[in-house]
Amino acid sequence: MQASYPVAFERDMGLTVSEFVRCLPEAFEPLAVARPTAQAAVITMASGSATLQWHALEARVIALIALPRVHVRFNFAGVADEERYRVMK
Repeated sequence: MQASYPVAFERDMGLTVSEFVRCLPEAFEPLAVARPTAQAAVITMASGSATLQWHALEARVIALIALPRVHVRFNFAGVADEERYRVMK
């Protein structure tokens, strides 16, 4: 966790796309998570929304271990700093 989150940012996450998608509803609970496309989600909040877009990256290989990766783009619209921080916690 960090001290604040900008309106738009990107992260590489160490999991598969299917694991990421499966975790979305619980990660943003109790907020509504809509899936307009296979590689996007829209989270509705009190003051606005967040759009997440993702795609699989090449696995990170360290010796004999291959770690899956997903690149995720977060874009908040109409969401105050405090609410962004609370949601990302």
